[in-house]
Amino acid sequence: MNDSTLQVIDQNGVRGTLDLTVIPPQGSESRLVLVRFEDGRSVFVDGSVFVEKEKNSYFFPGSFASMTTMEQTDSVNSERLVVPILNEELKISREKVVTGGVRVHKTVQERTETVDQPTFEEKIEVERVTVNQFVDAPPPVRYEGDVMIMPLLEEVLVVEKRLVLREEVRISKRRETVNKPQQIVLRREDVTVERIEPSAEQTKNVLVDEQNRREN
Repeated sequence: MNDSTLQVIDQNGVRGTLDLTVIPPQGSESRLVLVRFEDGRSVFVDGSVFVEKEKNSYFFPGSFASMTTMEQTDSVNSERLVVPILNEELKISREKVVTGGVRVHKTVQERTETVDQPTFEEKIEVERVTVNQFVDAPPPVRYEGDVMIMPLLEEVLVVEKRLVLREEVRISKRRETVNKPQQIVLRREDVTVERIEPSAEQTKNVLVDEQNRREN
């Protein structure tokens, strides 16, 4: 700070002018600088805590209003010395920064597989057996193992009417194993990851937000 017209603003927006031509009183620290205000007040503050915002402009992380008011006099040596005692505190915070992104593409692939699974079928075999035998009453359906025997009757004219067992139908059931290959379509999903870099506008916005946060 080598310009006698340097501007300084505190955390409450109060502005002042740095007067580097005034030497701090004897016995005080050499890093004290004099800040003058438009209403004629002035105060010595610790210049080492100033944060440069831009050329010829600095930020004071304190409040000028909290300091003891100095009355302007004709002689600088008659002013009361006000030395602010500042304490720096560490403030840690986390912010979200856009560093990029990903675009996920999902594709479906198809493959054909052959399924050869045995199945069962039932078939009926019919066998006709000629009997031509007279019977007194209709014989019932009977089974011989897995074969069902169903009688077929017919009335014939004779001197007397009698039942003749003309034939028997033998019905059996047989099980066979049959292989029928089938085409089945199966699907599988694959993922392709594409990284998206942050745009220049997003990066600029992040930097501007960070600068505004530090100023406030």
